[in-house]
Amino acid sequence: MPTVLQPTLLPLQGSILGRPASRDAARAVTVTTICVAPRSLSLVAIVWCRSKLMAAAKQLAAQVVFVLGGPGAGKGTQCQRIVSEFGYVHLSAGDLLRAEQADPKSEHGALIKTCIKEGTIVPVEVTLALIKNAIANNMKSIGAFQFLIDGFPRNKDNLDGWNKVMTDVNVDFILFLDCPESVMESRLLSRGQTSGRTDDNIESIRKRFLTYQEQTKPIIDHFDALGKVRRVIASDPVDKVFQNVAKNFTKPAAGSKH
Repeated sequence: MPTVLQPTLLPLQGSILGRPASRDAARAVTVTTICVAPRSLSLVAIVWCRSKLMAAAKQLAAQVVFVLGGPGAGKGTQCQRIVSEFGYVHLSAGDLLRAEQADPKSEHGALIKTCIKEGTIVPVEVTLALIKNAIANNMKSIGAFQFLIDGFPRNKDNLDGWNKVMTDVNVDFILFLDCPESVMESRLLSRGQTSGRTDDNIESIRKRFLTYQEQTKPIIDHFDALGKVRRVIASDPVDKVFQNVAKNFTKPAAGSKH
């Protein structure tokens, strides 16, 4: 019977998958070995080696939590608390779009302005480019790898675009802030008195509710069927909502990057 050669595990040196060793260390990655195959290797051992490398790559990829809910559900408020308590980087699709709209050099400014005012969804190519750049910039500048993305994906086109473009990002779960329209409307009208946002008026609010029910809620239902949705009642006071939100997150290890 031929001898089955076993692969050898050696400590990782220098970098993992082309990334600087310092960033790997800062993330406190638990994968500390890499598979080095003998010259002659069985098929089983080759598959085993490949699985080890894939596991290492997955741990080093950006980790994302989508924060979804209707307009006024409290996504931004809860994301701020999560950032403070658990160290995630918060990326608001709406904030990224508004910043792009305000940039006089942006070729998409007028389009974004119209979509925001009408309560419609900005083309996925525009939003994805902004999100992808924001993730890359944060990973490069501060070594961050845990992200909250609120307000995206908002429809099937968004989700399809994400699956096509963001293949190197892992979606951990979807935090769904479930809130009645009456509560959300009251919050938005109150916010509109001081926010200065063009979409915080009753006409835009009703359009946004309709868009949410017709296009975003089916996306939440899709993820729910996959067992990836963590639902939190968002009509309670902010502190109580966060108590339930916090149950879905783990505090980072001391000295680790996010």
